[in-house]
Amino acid sequence: MCLIAPKTLFAEWLFWFTGDAKSLLLVVHELELARSYQQDETSALLTEFSVYHAAFFFGEREYYGLKVRWPRWFINRIHFTAMQLAATQWQEGCQNGFSEVAVLESEATSHC
Repeated sequence: MCLIAPKTLFAEWLFWFTGDAKSLLLVVHELELARSYQQDETSALLTEFSVYHAAFFFGEREYYGLKVRWPRWFINRIHFTAMQLAATQWQEGCQNGFSEVAVLESEATSHC
């Protein structure tokens, strides 16, 4: 799309939407892993680790407007599922992912 209609709002939206979709696939995959770890009754650390990383990816995309481009019910479903698995890790991961991108963006802006 960027070749057909470069520098248009639609091309920019499609770029962000595609990035969101790829990240959400990672998030869902990590949450599925966490659920499988929880069902197998293996280490709780593996569940927490997977949920934290899913949340970190999610938090990064939240910074870039994920909630604007995706339906609220879809976002809420991901939150609900993750909170059932490991609420503390989900909240920390989302916050850390969001904060890290914010810091990197501010540093990049200050160097320009």
